[in-house]
Amino acid sequence: MHRKLSPLLAELHAHTTWSDGDLSIRELVDLYGSTGFDVLSITDHAYREDDPVVTTRARRVRRRTPTT
Repeated sequence: MHRKLSPLLAELHAHTTWSDGDLSIRELVDLYGSTGFDVLSITDHAYREDDPVVTTRARRVRRRTPTT
């Protein structure tokens, strides 16, 4: 039995207030979910000074790395 696969509606680059977006994660998921999207990829910037996951050592390394 073969079934035809439907294309997915996807947003592959979205930012939240965690980096430089305007909506929280919950608001972004609700917005895309309510408008029929199947896939949402949140691509927030990987580093923030107040990120609880980033270690003290990583913060020291980041400060020495020049930004472009």
